[in-house]
Amino acid sequence: FVAGSSIKRMNGVYVRGQTNDCTTHHKPMLFYKHMEGGWTFMLAEKHKPPDDDDPYARYGYGCARDTSEWLLIDERGTSRFRHVGDTIVPGAGVRWSHVHRSSDPEAPSGRGWMGFGGSQLATAEDD
Repeated sequence: FVAGSSIKRMNGVYVRGQTNDCTTHHKPMLFYKHMEGGWTFMLAEKHKPPDDDDPYARYGYGCARDTSEWLLIDERGTSRFRHVGDTIVPGAGVRWSHVHRSSDPEAPSGRGWMGFGGSQLATAEDD
């Protein structure tokens, strides 16, 4: 449930979906869809470049924390807000921040979900 945002389309009830129903380029661990709109809410794996100094990294094991993040994604597939991952329940309010990515490293061919742009800075006009 999301409430209190000035972005009215984001407010409302989100229903748990199957991770294979996710149509974004993110790798979801938990996935929720807005009941009435096109927004999604997910715990996703963070894209990390390979760490050549970590001998276990090539096997998918790592010692580093912060391997996931919570995302609120709008109906165009643009990541708008993020929260630190590595938790089953994200925090509220000021613990969330705007996504400040000029492009999404995981988006194929520099494009985001369904051909729309990748993550970008949310403007005050959008908020």
